[in-house]
Amino acid sequence: MKKNILLIGVLASTLMAVGQEKETFGSTFQTVASSFSITERLSDLPEEEEQFPDPSKIMHNNLERTEHTNPEALPKGNDPVWQQTKASSQNKAPIQNWQGLSGSGYPADPSGAVGPNHYVQMVNSQYRVYDKTGTTLKTGSLGSLLGGGNDGDPIVMYDKFADRWFLSQFDLSNNLHVAVSETGDPTGVYYSYSFNVGSNFPDYPKYSIWSDGYYVTSNKGGNEAYVMERDKMLAGDGSAQMIGFNVPSLSDAGFFSILPAHAGSTLPSVGTPNQLFYFQDDGWWGVNDDVLKVWDVSVDWTTTSNSTISSPYSISVSPFDSSFDWQWNDITQPGGSKLDAVPGALMYMVNYREFASHNSVVMCHTVDVNGANRAGIRWYELRQSGGDDWALYQEGTYAPDSDSRWLGSINMDKYGNIALAYCVSGSSTYPSLRYTGRYAGGTLGEMHFLEQEAVAGLGSQTVTNRWGDYAQMTIDPSDDLTFWHTGPYMSSSFPRTRVFSLSFPESFLSIENEYMSKTLVVAYLGDNKFNLRIGSLNEEVNISIVNTLGQTLKKIDKVKSGENFNHNIDLNGYSAGYYIINVGNDNFNKAHKVWVK
Repeated sequence: MKKNILLIGVLASTLMAVGQEKETFGSTFQTVASSFSITERLSDLPEEEEQFPDPSKIMHNNLERTEHTNPEALPKGNDPVWQQTKASSQNKAPIQNWQGLSGSGYPADPSGAVGPNHYVQMVNSQYRVYDKTGTTLKTGSLGSLLGGGNDGDPIVMYDKFADRWFLSQFDLSNNLHVAVSETGDPTGVYYSYSFNVGSNFPDYPKYSIWSDGYYVTSNKGGNEAYVMERDKMLAGDGSAQMIGFNVPSLSDAGFFSILPAHAGSTLPSVGTPNQLFYFQDDGWWGVNDDVLKVWDVSVDWTTTSNSTISSPYSISVSPFDSSFDWQWNDITQPGGSKLDAVPGALMYMVNYREFASHNSVVMCHTVDVNGANRAGIRWYELRQSGGDDWALYQEGTYAPDSDSRWLGSINMDKYGNIALAYCVSGSSTYPSLRYTGRYAGGTLGEMHFLEQEAVAGLGSQTVTNRWGDYAQMTIDPSDDLTFWHTGPYMSSSFPRTRVFSLSFPESFLSIENEYMSKTLVVAYLGDNKFNLRIGSLNEEVNISIVNTLGQTLKKIDKVKSGENFNHNIDLNGYSAGYYIINVGNDNFNKAHKVWVK
């Protein structure tokens, strides 16, 4: 009998990035939008009825899976950071929870994003705009908005830094179709673009927002990543460009799924390179260790030939096993038929956030926790200080009982608390949707909240073993605290999707009770000068000045705190408008809005 192992929370001091000299490589692909148009208002288009799954319609993809080739691959036994018990801390039921679109084929592949007043969901092959109580405002087909038919793999993002909506799909003629709203109204007019990526089908496109572009990767014939010219697309300029890069030194098991960092809450300063992330399994051919790989991408839209991608550096993580059944029969459900766990892909999205003392990204993927096809979710938080490379801060694998958990999506709120939502299934559990989470001040590597069910499954899927390729969790721009998730579950007869929102109990928000009430008082002194009174924390804090686009304009590190300690901030020379003063360290973050005349 194998001995159960429970090791939770590995610090960055024990597992650090492996120092490597970086090379840089230029772009290998450049193009201009092959078509551009301005749509009618969505609210003026005919309303379309919801589509339901057709058993004969299995959505096209380029998924492949090869068996592990290294018999000495680690771990030999149980996952070493396996959280095998459910936490007992109080959790909250979903705030909003409604039935999403069903989709016309298998799988539905739901994607969704929340804005100030709306939630927009897309599936294969429809979109729907809701208000934030779940009332349907508009339903339409992907092709009617984006062009290119209804081939699917849709992605929706809300660009809070420009107050715009971004909707996309591919087509089987190797085009990426993208629509960017003219205003913050998702039922209004859209700028519609198509980009042809040349030879090979751009399967599984995954997008992100960054200060210098909209990034996209895909499971293409070559290891390629692209950047679209965000500034021109926001302006409705039909000459918007797209550049591409070959991603060097990457191995996979038949499925190419790097993800770009997504700035959903704070936008890095212009000129900050974006990063691409992927995991490498030592069971794959040519891979020696279980690691995360990171590539830096820098874009110059004035002289596109100056744009570069770096060689990767590696971050050591605890051993994991991403190998399941090579025919995709992975996840047990009642009745005997099994479902695909999509174990070779980082799950959408890699979410990026800036704090006063560091930057964080969170990400997750599916692993086999015991070598017997019991799926769990391996998750990571990486941190970066100054201009340093990313390093592992914490990791864990969530699989607290005999059921499998997969198709996860992870995000972080403004206090550093993490939410994780996923599908659950087992021999007596129909495919369902649940979530858990952790608070920032707690034990590293552990999910602290009692698992909560968003919707229970009512049947098993037998039409195909393809269940879903991704789900999506976004953060509400209205409070930077409420998480919104969409994912699939099984009704009594066919798969459905769900949209729900969640937040954590106030008493567990970081370590608010200890710090937040006495942390920051800002007083206007006149002439655009402000006085910060920082309470008795007995530790240093960091200060940053951020504009309303989320860009950090100034950082002041290692500021003393103490009873009646004052620190003056001079904002002379800043243009008129609102600014955010962030104060924090590894334990907390607090913000205060100020007005420059």
